Amino acid sequence: MEITYTNTKGDLIAFNEHHLANNQDYQKRKVMSLYVSPLFLLLAFSLLAFTSEEDIYYIGGTIGALVSYLWSFFAYKRYAKKCAEVNQKEVFCEHKITISDSGISESTENSSSQCTWQALEKIDGNENYIFIYNTPLTAFVIPKRELGEDTFNAAKAALNDFLLTNKSPPSD
Repeated sequence: MEITYTNTKGDLIAFNEHHLANNQDYQKRKVMSLYVSPLFLLLAFSLLAFTSEEDIYYIGGTIGALVSYLWSFFAYKRYAKKCAEVNQKEVFCEHKITISDSGISESTENSSSQCTWQALEKIDGNENYIFIYNTPLTAFVIPKRELGEDTFNAAKAALNDFLLTNKSPPSD
């Protein structure tokens, strides 16, 4: 099976959002930044206010915790878009992917690569994209809008079939 598509900035943002939503380490850091750090700041200032009997520390702690939360909230909200702002000439171009018994090969105007089924990290996706992870942090991003409904579903099925039949389980 051969697939040809072109990625846009929106495709890269969709991949980043999908990847970050499913990354456990990122989610832990996000919880620490959004909730634990502001709470710790509020508790530390409250303890300082209690021991020094100065009410201004309560106000400072509340404002500090609020600023910390809002800063983290907006930073995490923009993170996926910020990642896509880097000009990546090998992403925003025409891609040609070939799915075969030996694996997946991808070629663009400037490069080509081939991965065996065992070399792939995983194949994931949602209703609008197929993500073929060739490393833990990078993937071929295949948009549905470029393929059409039938070809997109056929590609998804073919990839799942090939992965199930060709991927060997990890050895213990």
